[in-house]
Amino acid sequence: MRKVMALCGLALVFSCSQSGQPSQSSQTNGISGLTNAQVVPAANPTGLTIGALFSLKQSPSLQTAIQFAVQDVNAQFTKAGVTFTVSVKFQDTQGNPALAYAGIQTLHDAGIRLIIGPEGNDATAAVLDYAKTNGMVVITPAAATSQLTTAGSNLFLMSPVDTQQAALLAFKQTAAGCLNLLTFSRADIYGQDLYRDLQNQLPAGSFFQQSYDINATTVDSFIDYSVEIATAFAYEVLTSNFTPNDQAAIAKAIAGVCLQTISNTEGAAILDVASQWVMLAEQASALYPMDTTLALSGLNSINLNQVKWYGSDGIVLAPQVTGDATAAQFAVDIGFRAPQFSVSPASFASFGAFLTRIGGGVTTQSIYAGNAYDAVQLAAATSFQLGGSLDSTKWMPQLPITSALFTGGNVTIQSVPFTSVTGNLAIAANGSRAEANYAMWGIKKNGNSYSWFIEEICSEGLATMQWTCIPYSPCGIPGYAC
Repeated sequence: MRKVMALCGLALVFSCSQSGQPSQSSQTNGISGLTNAQVVPAANPTGLTIGALFSLKQSPSLQTAIQFAVQDVNAQFTKAGVTFTVSVKFQDTQGNPALAYAGIQTLHDAGIRLIIGPEGNDATAAVLDYAKTNGMVVITPAAATSQLTTAGSNLFLMSPVDTQQAALLAFKQTAAGCLNLLTFSRADIYGQDLYRDLQNQLPAGSFFQQSYDINATTVDSFIDYSVEIATAFAYEVLTSNFTPNDQAAIAKAIAGVCLQTISNTEGAAILDVASQWVMLAEQASALYPMDTTLALSGLNSINLNQVKWYGSDGIVLAPQVTGDATAAQFAVDIGFRAPQFSVSPASFASFGAFLTRIGGGVTTQSIYAGNAYDAVQLAAATSFQLGGSLDSTKWMPQLPITSALFTGGNVTIQSVPFTSVTGNLAIAANGSRAEANYAMWGIKKNGNSYSWFIEEICSEGLATMQWTCIPYSPCGIPGYAC
């Protein structure tokens, strides 16, 4: 969700031996002097036990997707006449990274080694060291922040890394003529990393400023704080690069101002802030008294609501935005757009059928539920290829090899078919999903209400490394409006 959206702590894990706190990993178990963390359980050529570690209350669609995937993969083995059974053990995190850490220990003690999840960036960061120390492989359905990715790591991302999201945003902002960017961002791993990735993608010389919400304890205080930052930004932009009272220069500077939201559901409050841009000229004069030579006498006559506004994947489909008439109408007026990871057009049909099957309508979790389903299929295929081995040193090189077999979405391995509902699962060298597809979402008005819709699907070609965007029309995924 990025990515994201406020989801915490999903994980799936495969069977193994026991351990305790990291500090206890030096205890020996009497087997050739090996520590508990280093012991590799015997291979199980007839099955795989998966553990699911996530918030059962916050992530019901992911739970449903995992259950369907386990059911489907077992049916696939049975139909092929192969004796191999996949099972799942759930562990609730309540959306808390600390409980995700405790949960991974519990699952490890129960013989778990492979983790699919957690889907939250903070929860994933919380369990990585323990997983690495204790020989566990991590596959996350939704976490995508760039600081989590390292070549040769034990972490694999079912979504493209957020560096890709930043590249798409920079592509869109550059095409729109953005020269100066003000970013309202979450003060967490997701916000900090996406902000840095975006800054690295924009052309050198762009005026770039960030406003963290770290001091915002309430919506009202955040609005007040953000308006002050935005006012200072507007004043600096409008007084730093051109002669005062030069109306053409002022208009050009305003036309080059873009705003970026890196947020989750608090994005409605940020959009409320944005709706106040029309008042920024007066506030700038009041908060930052100008020298008479910097009078900018024509500033009040310029419509500051012409600035371009972009969001990130964390805000997409948030009902807090469409339910706030001020924020939603402003989003409509300025053409607010935000990307979220999407399946490719070639996978619209399979993903649509999957959504219909799991029910619950289209939510922020929908695309990541698809990733969770595919993670089970990928884990089962990898385990089957490895003869049921639970050795993480074998899993880490094999899993990317197996993922590359899913380039067409589905694959047959030794007469057993495996299915992907989100398409190409190939994993890049940094451990993230190689194929980057994003839906560009916006807000539209329907009578007296507002709703999210997809304007276009943007893809980065693996060969060309260039972005191509095509209209999302006619609507290709059931429930995903265009």
